Amino acid sequence: MSKNTGFYDITIQKIKKRCDKPMNNEQFDTTARLYYKSIYNYCLVRLDDCHAAQDCTQETFLVFYQKINRLSEDNIRGWLYRTADNIIKNYKRKSFETISDEEADKIYTVDVYSEDIPFGEILKPHELKMLTEHYIDGYDIGQVAEKNGKSTESVYKMFQRLKLKLKKYYPKGDEKSEQK
Repeated sequence: MSKNTGFYDITIQKIKKRCDKPMNNEQFDTTARLYYKSIYNYCLVRLDDCHAAQDCTQETFLVFYQKINRLSEDNIRGWLYRTADNIIKNYKRKSFETISDEEADKIYTVDVYSEDIPFGEILKPHELKMLTEHYIDGYDIGQVAEKNGKSTESVYKMFQRLKLKLKKYYPKGDEKSEQK
């Protein structure tokens, strides 16, 4: 084993403690020794965050430990990568950046009629169209979603992301609003 066995050993112990009943420990230990580092590296490349990669790797081996008796030994490596991939997708889905309504209300209000604001350079045409439909034409989010063939939730999240995007473009928005 390499010098990094401490983290590996502690993680394996945590996985075994999280399960209710003992499984095939010998097969688990052998498989973990063979693939733990490569699964971790796979997660690290996909997530670009060592802590998230550790969490996803640990979760992958936890699922493996729980299902070890039901898996065939034909392609354990493929199963581990597929499981890691699913866990990474779930992790990314759960960690998607959103802002609260209170935070959204604090974002500087931009005069959409101002000609010196290059909305066309900041937003994509479909984003500008949907924002215009909602904020200028007066459609509610549900109507904007239906009109554009999207779900209400996706339009709501898109508006939150666009508000963040605009806030980044106008980092001193509060100072601008105080000057008016």
